Amino acid sequence: MKKTILMFLLVFSAIMNAQTDKQKISGKVVDNTGQAIPNVTISVDGNSIITDLDGKYTVQVKSAKSVLKFSYLGFDTKSVEAGKNSTLNVTLLESNNVLNEIVVVGYGTQKRSSVTGSVAKLKSERIEKAPVSRLDQAIQGKIAGVRVQNISSEAGATTQINIRGIASISAGAGPLVVVDGQPMADGMGSVNNADVESVEVLKDAASAAIYGSRAAGGVIMITTKKGKEGKTKFKFSNTTGIKSVAKTYDVMSTTDYVERLYAESTLRINDPLWTGGTTLANTIGSLGKFQSQYAIEKELLNGQGTDWQKEALRTAFYQDLQFNVSGGSKKNSFYVSSGFQKDDGLMLKSNFQKLNFRFKFDSELTDKIKLNVNLNPSNTITERPAANFIDFARFPSFMPVYHTQKTADYINAQDPTRNIKVGDFAEDDDFSGIAYSSIDPQGNAYTVSNNTNNRPFNTSNTNPIRNLTQQDDKTNDFRFQGSAGLTFELAKGLSFKTTQSVYFRNTERKQTGETNAARFGNPNYATYTSTRFYDFLTENTLNYNKSIGNHDFTALVGATYETKNTKSLVTAGTTFSSESIRNLNYATVILQPVQSDITINLASV
Repeated sequence: MKKTILMFLLVFSAIMNAQTDKQKISGKVVDNTGQAIPNVTISVDGNSIITDLDGKYTVQVKSAKSVLKFSYLGFDTKSVEAGKNSTLNVTLLESNNVLNEIVVVGYGTQKRSSVTGSVAKLKSERIEKAPVSRLDQAIQGKIAGVRVQNISSEAGATTQINIRGIASISAGAGPLVVVDGQPMADGMGSVNNADVESVEVLKDAASAAIYGSRAAGGVIMITTKKGKEGKTKFKFSNTTGIKSVAKTYDVMSTTDYVERLYAESTLRINDPLWTGGTTLANTIGSLGKFQSQYAIEKELLNGQGTDWQKEALRTAFYQDLQFNVSGGSKKNSFYVSSGFQKDDGLMLKSNFQKLNFRFKFDSELTDKIKLNVNLNPSNTITERPAANFIDFARFPSFMPVYHTQKTADYINAQDPTRNIKVGDFAEDDDFSGIAYSSIDPQGNAYTVSNNTNNRPFNTSNTNPIRNLTQQDDKTNDFRFQGSAGLTFELAKGLSFKTTQSVYFRNTERKQTGETNAARFGNPNYATYTSTRFYDFLTENTLNYNKSIGNHDFTALVGATYETKNTKSLVTAGTTFSSESIRNLNYATVILQPVQSDITINLASV
């Protein structure tokens, strides 16, 4: 017996020691400048986690001898023994290979080790695999110090980008986006992810020395792919995915809420300190309203309330088709690509499509003259939902989306003048001034009279599905980015480059709505917004490069001139004779057009 007890104690002690050996370790991973690194992989005891956007992590290890392995692309992998630490902060150093890679800095390129400022680089292989329709979404969480935040759940919606925090309260805090040397007024909207060779981020004040005050929020420099010497290569890819809702707002149904009110009423009545009365009317404010809601959901909807969030959401599909051809000889190279992306939002009437084409040609015309041509037309179609999702989260569950036979018969029996039909949108006024009878949560029968003050629900807005489906908001964007450049080698190490670039964007937005779509009494309408943006940039630079031993000397002299013009026109009309006609010629009321024409010139030396 003693041996059995002793054996049990030994086993129990071993189990307790094994459990007490486990410990939780938290910390932060930064680079050699102290900047947090997100998405660092931390491997320990056969498990892996990643750091959050602030570079922080929490992990449980089996023992003090466990080894934590920290790895991130572009940095040396670091292994640290857990020991008895509860906090473990780690600094990762950039690998030597990264220090020797070439990065784009303004009007030229340098080795990363030669750059005094802070530059981060992201290569194409980490961008192409991202199942997203925009480049700014593809770099999200992949570059230290760059915060990319989704500010809208709409498909194809732009993001908010901040480099090393917000630098200004009133001025724009977003970075300057430069694509193949040309500043882009609308950020990354026209860039095809599959065309990107690399993304460099200039984070500090050095960027302002190149681009001036425009670079106060940092600079994101995007370099697209080009052809290489060798056999012609063909590449085709097709990515398809499905999106579904992970979680919706936790909202009580009408039945749950009224049952909670009755339970609270009982608590009040039994509370010796309660002096407000002992009837339901004394303990539940607006009792008739809640009893009417309860009766509608229980009797007319058979106890199954409407899940309004589910009505607004769907399973969405994503597709990305890409095809490119590249190749060249020693003196000539080409790159041709086309891409199509279709990205459906999780909410109804949230859709995004993008068609993109790119042609790049590089040629050595002579031993002293080089030519480069870059053409990129693209077209996007965006559909936005007219209703906010929060409207669905706060609409009560006792309200059906459409009238059923049961609700139509019940309302018409009490007031035939309403003439409710099956399939009509259910509105708050339909259920007002109607008598309701049911059994309350305490098992007592009740009847709410049909007086005009009985309004189960009161809102100035219409049924949110009606609001969503009877209004349209579609935008068509055509963009064209083109550039041509010549480089002349004047002497050894001395070259002159001239580049002419244009960027054109034509935006046509159409917003329409049926009568009473958002609110009763609102007429049908149509609003047309036309915006044309034109940007011309000429750059002329003289470059000198000289290497003596381990020393590199670089000099740059240049002059640039840029002119930008934006023209917009907004026209609108209301009260059309038919819901199917939205031609402004047939509008009863034509609103005052709004027009603007703005030109900005910028010259720098």
